[in-house]
Amino acid sequence: MHDKIETIKNAYNDDKDLIYDEENTRYSLIDPFIESVLGYDVRNIKEVKKQFTTDFGQKKGFKVDYAIFKDGNPIILLDAEKLKGKLSIENTEQLSFFLNYTAAKIAILTNGYEYRFYTDFVKENIMDNDPFFKFTLDIFDESTADILKMFTKDLFDLDKIKSAVRDLKCIKSIKNYIEEQMTNPSDEFIKLIVSKVYKTTKNKKVLEKFKDLTQKAFNAIILDKISEHPTKDLDKEGKIVNPETLTPLKQKDESEVEYRYSDEEITVGENSIKEILKNHINIDRISIKRNPKSFNFFIDDDEKKVICRIVFHVGKNQLSWPNIKKLEKWQWYVIGKDFNKIHNKSADIIEVAVKFLGK
Repeated sequence: MHDKIETIKNAYNDDKDLIYDEENTRYSLIDPFIESVLGYDVRNIKEVKKQFTTDFGQKKGFKVDYAIFKDGNPIILLDAEKLKGKLSIENTEQLSFFLNYTAAKIAILTNGYEYRFYTDFVKENIMDNDPFFKFTLDIFDESTADILKMFTKDLFDLDKIKSAVRDLKCIKSIKNYIEEQMTNPSDEFIKLIVSKVYKTTKNKKVLEKFKDLTQKAFNAIILDKISEHPTKDLDKEGKIVNPETLTPLKQKDESEVEYRYSDEEITVGENSIKEILKNHINIDRISIKRNPKSFNFFIDDDEKKVICRIVFHVGKNQLSWPNIKKLEKWQWYVIGKDFNKIHNKSADIIEVAVKFLGK
């Protein structure tokens, strides 16, 4: 499946400036997706009906761009926007009518680059406002492929899909709750933490202190995980392939040799970061924390204001820094053994530092 998505992605990259309307989007990107990825024959009207039209009571002539059939009944509906068109809830009116009044329970909204999958999970026969699954051609990993396989011609099973949707919804809710607690832990959550780790008096002052400690603990966990991030999740430029799905860490083999960075590497790395920032911040405000596999640069010794870090792997040293739009996400760049490559990302490092200085 990866190679098929890669073929469509290459077509997108080669022709995106030429694909200016919905018809070309369907022909160049969506037809190949339905046929090569999902496995349905777009030229067989028994499998795929284009411009599928039906009436709903007094409402006449409702049309959806594609209806995919199995055993004579529609199972997937797909509505297309032009490549540069924005996908939003306003685009789903046609899909919602079809999902509400036909046998189909899966709806896809796409502009050929991004795909959003909908169903009626919240209330039967009423299409949900939010997609239960979405991906783009640029962010496609193993977990995305596993989900997408469920919609292919050979594996389509509505009961299994509904079960998977239920799991995906639960995972999303858990993820949202944890992210909320990471940024702004609730009193209820803090009380739970205190009850597990603090055995003496639990007054208001203790709870306030633990709120700050809990946020620091979450940040420490993120730092630890990032420091050991497997390089297979990085692309050729050293960026995370899918920042939302980090590969689970493997148990370390006892025979694996620990990498130890040298004093020279420390000096070159530290001097490079200070050189980049010297015209933007008082260098005395930059603090450095060294771990066995990385060292990290902070402003004012505040672990919430990490500017960047250098992570060490044998022959694959990496520079990472917070995504300026969403600071819990990270950008990656492989520097290998050439620490002077750090200067290639000067603008990104400066941008993060300036953002923190403005807080």
